Amino acid sequence: MLELAFFATLAVQSERLQQEYQSKSRSIELLAHVSVAAYEVALATGCIATYAMTRNPIVLVGTETCVAELTGESARLKSLAEADADAALKKLSSVLDDLIASSKRCADMLLSFDPITSYELMDKMNADMTRLHSLGVEVSEGAVKREEVLREKQVAEQGRFRVLLAVGACGTLLLAVGVALGFSLTLGRRFKHVNDNAILLGIGQELKPALKEKDELAKLDRIIHQVASDLVATRRKERALIDNTAEIIFSIGQDLRISQVNSAISRRLGYDPDEVIGHLFVNFVIDSERETVNDALKSLIGSATEASFECQMREREGRIRVMEVTAQWYHDEKSLFCVVRDISARKEAELLKQEVLAMVSHDLRTPLASLIVSLQMMRDGLGGALNDRGSKIINLAISSIGNLNNLTSDLLDMESHDSGLFRLHYETVNLSELIAKSSQFVVPQAQRKNITMINQVADIEATIDADRIGRVVTNLLSNAIKYSPSDSSITIDCNKTSDMARPSIELRVTDEGAGIDKDKIDLLFQKYRQLGQEGERGGSGLGLAICKAIVEAHGGTIGVDSTAGEGSTFWFKVPSQPASV
Repeated sequence: MLELAFFATLAVQSERLQQEYQSKSRSIELLAHVSVAAYEVALATGCIATYAMTRNPIVLVGTETCVAELTGESARLKSLAEADADAALKKLSSVLDDLIASSKRCADMLLSFDPITSYELMDKMNADMTRLHSLGVEVSEGAVKREEVLREKQVAEQGRFRVLLAVGACGTLLLAVGVALGFSLTLGRRFKHVNDNAILLGIGQELKPALKEKDELAKLDRIIHQVASDLVATRRKERALIDNTAEIIFSIGQDLRISQVNSAISRRLGYDPDEVIGHLFVNFVIDSERETVNDALKSLIGSATEASFECQMREREGRIRVMEVTAQWYHDEKSLFCVVRDISARKEAELLKQEVLAMVSHDLRTPLASLIVSLQMMRDGLGGALNDRGSKIINLAISSIGNLNNLTSDLLDMESHDSGLFRLHYETVNLSELIAKSSQFVVPQAQRKNITMINQVADIEATIDADRIGRVVTNLLSNAIKYSPSDSSITIDCNKTSDMARPSIELRVTDEGAGIDKDKIDLLFQKYRQLGQEGERGGSGLGLAICKAIVEAHGGTIGVDSTAGEGSTFWFKVPSQPASV
């Protein structure tokens, strides 16, 4: 609006100057016409006087020309007088009319030879000329005065124009400063609004209301609000997952005090989450283990490693629960994150299993061994001679009890291996003799299927746990016989090998069975897994798992090479000397 007012004022001033310029131009034009008229009057008077004295017709023609010029100047002066309210100019125009009329009459009198009248007219023309001169001077003075007034007005207008320019410039500057300040304040406020929301988003607090404008800042603010909404939804889901997990999840500060905990603590230990926050973690551990747990947690502060340990924690009602704690330090949060899993049921099951195995070891294995000895004595005739049917029954009983005894040994060995109590008893043996002895246990099984066993074992010695390696050989041979067709052969070979870091031996058992699919080979050495057809399955499914445990306890490896339809070769490699010898 200020700019419009400024330019409107400039337009008014420009129009006024234009009008004054036109007025000045009219004054100049008026003076010119007055001068021309005076000249023409003087010339006409002179011509009339000359004609009166000379009676020369040519001079009279000059008089007529002057009268015609005067007529034209009179008309132009009348036109200017109508546009100008100057009284002197109107009188001047009237005097010119009288002069024109007097000139025409004087010329006519001279032509009619009336000199007296013509002289009178000439006197009147002289008087009119005097009046014309006076009026011309008056008009000229008026024009000069108007020009002076015009000049003064121009000076005044120029001064006003300069003031107006200065005011306009100042006003424009102030307006620009005001607009810039207003824009800066508005934009700055909105920038601060967006920045505050970004900070609140980072620290997880509630955001300020979204901007309602439709510019880029408002769009950015709406994006921040959308991100905040998504984060709230994500945190809600994460919290739901954490709260509904079976494990207790703790966040523990550097002072080992609990800063956060999920609701699983209510289900597992009976405490309300708010009840435990701020307390030391070890306050919920039984007294005898507090120092150990405290040291374990302290050792993890600032460390990049993850650690697991077991401890006993007390419920609100006083019962003791066995817990497995997995803890790791997070540098960004300066906190320990601990996942506490209740393993009380597992520990009870392990204890029960140990009790069962102890019962098997002491209350079942010993009577089985005594029963086998008694049956062997009966078979050997110590209790009297047996007929063929009796001997067959006794041998069947010895075989069945032997299988049961082997199963008991497998169970005990697997438990010892899983609990880390697997111990080897090394001795130096001849492998050819050891394998021949182990093969005798499966001869009846091979004879029933008319399977020939080919022994290609080299005469070499090794320091190993003979009993357990013998069991590996027996298990591999029994497994090969089980899955081989009747009237086939099984080859056993054993030689030294340099495939391992230390001098080693490699034993291979090759059969002519149906082979094993490649996608099932990895399942062979797992506990309780059997891959044969339904009719071929038998035993506990621990045989190959026991073999793997024994071989790995010796520091060796075990595997199988097999192609479906082309038979299989089971092999194992163990060092020929233990690392400690």
